[in-house]
Amino acid sequence: MLIFLPEILDGLFNILEDPSVELKKMCETTLSEFLRNIVKHPDRVDFAAMIRNLIVHSHSSEELVQYTAISWMREFVALSGRTLLPHAAGILEAVLPTLSYDDPRRPESPSHAHAADIRETAKAVNTRLMQLVTEEDDRPHGSSAATSESGSPTARGLSVQHKIGGDLEHDDGSTTGVVTPAATGELELTPLVNVLTRQLMHVSMQTRIAVLRWFLHLFTKIPNKIFVHVEEIFPKLLQTLSDPSDEVVLLDLEVLAEISSSCAAGGSGGIAKRAVPPPTAAVVPAGDAVQTPNGYFGKFMLSLLDLFQADPQLLEERGSFIIRQLCVLLNAEDIYRSLSEILLGRDNLRFAAHMVQTLNTILLTSTELFELRNQLKDLNTKESCELFCCLYRSWCHNPVATISLCLLTQNYEHTCALLHVLYPPPADSLSTLL
Repeated sequence: MLIFLPEILDGLFNILEDPSVELKKMCETTLSEFLRNIVKHPDRVDFAAMIRNLIVHSHSSEELVQYTAISWMREFVALSGRTLLPHAAGILEAVLPTLSYDDPRRPESPSHAHAADIRETAKAVNTRLMQLVTEEDDRPHGSSAATSESGSPTARGLSVQHKIGGDLEHDDGSTTGVVTPAATGELELTPLVNVLTRQLMHVSMQTRIAVLRWFLHLFTKIPNKIFVHVEEIFPKLLQTLSDPSDEVVLLDLEVLAEISSSCAAGGSGGIAKRAVPPPTAAVVPAGDAVQTPNGYFGKFMLSLLDLFQADPQLLEERGSFIIRQLCVLLNAEDIYRSLSEILLGRDNLRFAAHMVQTLNTILLTSTELFELRNQLKDLNTKESCELFCCLYRSWCHNPVATISLCLLTQNYEHTCALLHVLYPPPADSLSTLL
């Protein structure tokens, strides 16, 4: 009967929606028996032929139908190996929204007894599907990890099915020699990225967290392939920095940091040390002079400042939090150098002064920048002196920040000179001294 299951599965799920309790029970028993046989004989099952039906019915508003479909999906993903990777987008579109079920704060959370079961089953599907994506998938087509499971009973059975399907003759007698991603178990990234970027805007925090974990996994495991879609993903990640949840923002920063340090973006992934232009050089336009092997580091720093400038409330409430976390995830010196260079070209002097004040407060007080403070305090290397000069030029947007930077670096004579220039003593005070 397993051979005919793809043809009758949709009908069985339709019967499961029948209002008759007796009919529903009989159908549930039949489906359970089929699932037990599938677990016993996975090599006889065409998983790909049935997954679409499961995806459709996992969107059902009928609690039992949805739970049954997702339960089947969990077994399919566990048993079929990489066979269902081409359907990852459809599977995730079905399970990601259900990760918030049993949360009374969410309007879409059902109030029925299956809510927690649906959520936990969806978590299992999501976790197992993510585990199927490995570094092997970053290789060119034809050399991926699809062959790694060729020895399993499931893979052997499926390879026969794909061979039969691939050698079918057309009406004109020719054969189909096209190898599709579905036949080779390759991940189709375009629909997957579309689903993830949509679900990143979901009302549920748990769904957004799951999406960001997917992005982090993809940029870690298959950076070369996922970077083809980075222009679609990057703006959505920047928007997510305004998310009300700290947990979401932390994970979002991890993804952005991974993008900003990835070798796949070009270069070695490290950040090049930049020489500070002489003081007589022309004012640096916004975004210029931030030259790094990974172009997305400079782009991220520039976009971050644009975001803070467009949303002063975000800078006020989250600016320090975001920058401190980035200094943990990336190199603090590179972050401060880049932001300082970009601020030199800002036309909005009020924003530049506020941003310098924020950066200066973080530099002086945060534990994350302890090493950078010591480096500036000693000024015993050429690099530390260059860093001081770089910061000094943009710190001049804020007099108090400039003086505190000079005090930090123990430039006391220069500090006194600045104080006399910035805050000259009144004339009557001078006369009394005479």
